[in-house]
Amino acid sequence: HCLATYDTLNQRDLQKIKEFATILEFSPELMAAFKQGTEDEMDRIAGEDARFAAILGPWREYRDGIVEWHGLAERSYLMQQTEI
Repeated sequence: HCLATYDTLNQRDLQKIKEFATILEFSPELMAAFKQGTEDEMDRIAGEDARFAAILGPWREYRDGIVEWHGLAERSYLMQQTEI
């Protein structure tokens, strides 16, 4: 329910925002800096919290494995929907 609500509201609000603003994507350089900052912060927390450290490695393995699948599946699905 929450994800569906989130997607519905974001889609609606994006249309409103486009009436008065230009929508731009973040640059790859900025996104890389965000990612590195996030990774650094998670490493810092893991250094202070053994419970966090215990799940960080397995979570990263899962994240890295699912990224390729999720990107392929979502991109393929969305591209097919726009062609229908």
